[in-house]
Amino acid sequence: MKIMRKGLVVLLLLLVASCGKGKRPGLSDQELSVLQVDTAEMKELFQTEVTEAIDSVPPGIKFKESRVVNASKPPIVLNFANRNLVKKPLLLSEYYSKVSYVKLSHPDPAKHLYDLRIVNSKGKYGDLYVKTALQPAGEYILAGNVFVGLLCFDKEGKYLNTIVEGKPVLTNEEPNVIIMVQDQDKNVETVTVDIAKTTGFFGFVTASGENCFYVEKTDKGSAFLCFYNLKTQKCYARIPFKSQKFRPVNPACMAFTSSSFFANISDEFMTTKGVQGDTLCFFRNYTFPDVDVSKKTITNPDDPFFYTLNGQLKSRQAYNDTVWRVVSEQRLEADYILHFGSYRLNMQEGLLGKKKDKLIPYHWMETDKYIFFIYTKNYVCPNTLKSNSVDFFFSYYDKKTGSLYHLPESGTHQSDFFMKTDMEDVLPFMIQDGSFHDGKFYVYFWKSKLDKMMKHKDFASSPAKQQEKMRSLYEELKDGEILVMILE
Repeated sequence: MKIMRKGLVVLLLLLVASCGKGKRPGLSDQELSVLQVDTAEMKELFQTEVTEAIDSVPPGIKFKESRVVNASKPPIVLNFANRNLVKKPLLLSEYYSKVSYVKLSHPDPAKHLYDLRIVNSKGKYGDLYVKTALQPAGEYILAGNVFVGLLCFDKEGKYLNTIVEGKPVLTNEEPNVIIMVQDQDKNVETVTVDIAKTTGFFGFVTASGENCFYVEKTDKGSAFLCFYNLKTQKCYARIPFKSQKFRPVNPACMAFTSSSFFANISDEFMTTKGVQGDTLCFFRNYTFPDVDVSKKTITNPDDPFFYTLNGQLKSRQAYNDTVWRVVSEQRLEADYILHFGSYRLNMQEGLLGKKKDKLIPYHWMETDKYIFFIYTKNYVCPNTLKSNSVDFFFSYYDKKTGSLYHLPESGTHQSDFFMKTDMEDVLPFMIQDGSFHDGKFYVYFWKSKLDKMMKHKDFASSPAKQQEKMRSLYEELKDGEILVMILE
């Protein structure tokens, strides 16, 4: 955290020193995987430096931000600087005991929830808007895209209502964003969406309990973030929307952040707003490069974390070591610290420096029982993938035992992780396709996705019953339908 860079370095030195100037007799590598936090020391470091940094509230902001360590729930330091983590498979049967399958389909057979065409866009950030959105929400499942709008289903897959229609505008002009190829093996139609002229559902959706939040664009070109209650089927608030990621802090407060590089060199880390659009709190960004990069060729390999776990919003800036709990519209509490030691990539190195020996976050997924985390040595780009000069490490942290593991497949050049399962009725899947919501783990499949799974090199070594089940579901699934696998 740049906001307390000096303090955190001191803290980590203290933590390493507390391990006994190296490794204490009898202390295993596994036990060194999660470092113990000196709560009082860390609390002092946070409060001292943050108080100095945010001694005033910007004009028009209601609350002053607070970044603290909660003494009753201190952050867990995950020690990835330990390159000798115990290797252990992630067994789904240790966390789940039940699986169910639900099919989602549009009530009009001519319309597809998952578009089967090759879809490109004309317009800035088009890939953010056109992709199919999928979101569990309490007793509901939401699905949609700019072609069909946003639809609401019950937990059994029954269509309930269309929350907002999709009104895409297609163009014959050359696209400037190539978004997704649904099926490379067939001669399918290619369409280009004009993002500037498209109205209706605009591709973003998230949820908290029985409330969902989505973006709708009007005929006048304005975009609004809509607050919608799924039970009453009514929109209860709308506020102006800019191209930002958003997640609810609570049903009446929304947090906004940006995933673009420019967010890393602006004053803003995150902002919270109320249902009237009023800015409640402004969280400053303290992570800046040391030189002006506006006229330089840069790379930007690190992405932020921004997600909710059982209604609790969490956030991490790119090139920052701390995952925060957003406990209110103005308060952040440190939740996890990703300790990479000398392997850590700072922003200066990320944008301009050499990254060959640096460890870089790639994919983070937290559930109520474990965290699955992919990180890389060197950064991911077409050239490093082609030359096999980037290594992928698959890890998980078991919350019950407090243990951090590498999976046996770690340290390879394989970017996708084919999750073989030890539960007979659970399909294998790509771990990056999974999401967690309200105690359940969701994986979404569509017909071409199942087809590609069955062609994957690791599919043949899956149990025969799982192979048979996937082939059967592939035959049953119609074009444009979505198959949802739910583990609990």
